[in-house]
Amino acid sequence: RSRRLRGIRRQYAVRRDAVLEVTLRNHDHAVRPYGLLLSPLGQRAEPGQRVEAVLRLGEGAMFEVTLAAGEMVEVTAASECFDAYFDLWDVGGGLLAQADDRSPTDRTATHRFLVHRAGVHRVHVHRGGVAAGAFTLQVESKPLPAIEPGRECPVRPGDPLHLDLRSEEHTSELQ
Repeated sequence: RSRRLRGIRRQYAVRRDAVLEVTLRNHDHAVRPYGLLLSPLGQRAEPGQRVEAVLRLGEGAMFEVTLAAGEMVEVTAASECFDAYFDLWDVGGGLLAQADDRSPTDRTATHRFLVHRAGVHRVHVHRGGVAAGAFTLQVESKPLPAIEPGRECPVRPGDPLHLDLRSEEHTSELQ
């Protein structure tokens, strides 16, 4: 059974000098034109600055952002043209989060997290459904509340919390 693919997209992050060897073959060995596009993986996004970009049909957009350890960060992708999604990777290339909207009528994807390792994190913005168009990406540093022994720390419903409880006998973490 024959299956025709219009295009195959693969993304690889090269962390050091490397040689890329690509071999393209089809199942029946017929001569067909192929195209290969190599491009840098990710444009810069700076915390506190809003990035405006366009997502073309069938594509995603990769961004790199340098974050400090111990920082509370909120990432937001929004579009009036499509339902925005994003994937977030840490310094080591591990997937931290996959963010979508909060409801069927909300097209904004948001995720708030505490940075554990300083360095370059990656955000891949893509969309739900068949659509394309303009979008914005915002990476913002958020203040962490100070907790002092014997004092109250006000928390509103919906506020993210990260508690790191330590004693001489054990360490525990609650998010």
